[in-house]
Amino acid sequence: MLNPKARFLSLRLVSAGILTLLAPGAMAAGFALIEQSASQMGNAYAGGAAIANDASTIYFNPA
Repeated sequence: MLNPKARFLSLRLVSAGILTLLAPGAMAAGFALIEQSASQMGNAYAGGAAIANDASTIYFNPA
């Protein structure tokens, strides 16, 4: 049986280890944004492929 200080320390170490293993997934989520052009970001991709007003439309609608 561990004394209270050792139990608290081991609980903190296990918690820190779990958070460390989960952190890379949280940091990588920022790279999932598709930012092709300012005009596409402005209309939040709502019908961006249907409005062919610049060359970046080919990225969203290659057909």
